[in-house]
Amino acid sequence: MCAPVKLPRWAMVCLLLASRQATAQPLRIEVGGATFRPYPVAVPPLAMRGGEPPSTAALGRGLTQMLQGGVDLVRSLELVPPKTYLRPEAEAVTAPNFTAWAQVGASGLIRGTLQSDGPKVKTTLRFYDVRSRAEVFHEDCEQSPAQARLCVHRFLDQVVERLTGERGIFSSRLSFVRKANRQAQVYTSDIDGQNVERVSERGSLNLLPGWDSQGRYVLFTSYAGGNPDLVRVDLRSRRLQTLSAARGLNMGGAVSPDGAR
Repeated sequence: MCAPVKLPRWAMVCLLLASRQATAQPLRIEVGGATFRPYPVAVPPLAMRGGEPPSTAALGRGLTQMLQGGVDLVRSLELVPPKTYLRPEAEAVTAPNFTAWAQVGASGLIRGTLQSDGPKVKTTLRFYDVRSRAEVFHEDCEQSPAQARLCVHRFLDQVVERLTGERGIFSSRLSFVRKANRQAQVYTSDIDGQNVERVSERGSLNLLPGWDSQGRYVLFTSYAGGNPDLVRVDLRSRRLQTLSAARGLNMGGAVSPDGAR
């Protein structure tokens, strides 16, 4: 029979830390497959200190709706119905009641604060893993009220990437055609429909917009010269360049993934 060995205190601490590191698992969900279930995330309203102006309170409600709508948009996530939340206003944003959130079916939790600071607003968004009862990451922003939604976009992109390993879509730009007065113009916007900008020339028909692989150029077919030419616009310089003006239809422009062709 072996006699017990008494380890020094420093060795016991090292063994404990090693054990914790060995059992810790990265937060990751596998999307797809017969057993796939969306990751349920709770998103209560952003917390605000008393005395905030009505404009900041309205902004807080809007950002909360953006967060909830963003979670609901992603296939790998599922929004826990807000009506089921158990008094989130009674807990500190930095110390969630994980037991209560688990009771309503949440595996993930987004908490945030918003406060005005002169002409800017300060936003802090935190993502918690309810199962491990730990904060995964947080995002701090100080921007104008009009730009605060971009903080939400970046935060949601990080949530998706942390969970799936894939880049989120919320910082993406859209291209689309808007028809009016027998004209069709090409526009770009943020994914939530904000920050709309026209990129085509007025007084002509413009169709079939698409992007290059880096998001710098928008390609589309333009009738500005009388022929359906394939053109592209540099979104940095706003320079318009004709890529193909062969007689007949020039459409369906696409750029190789490396941008070389």
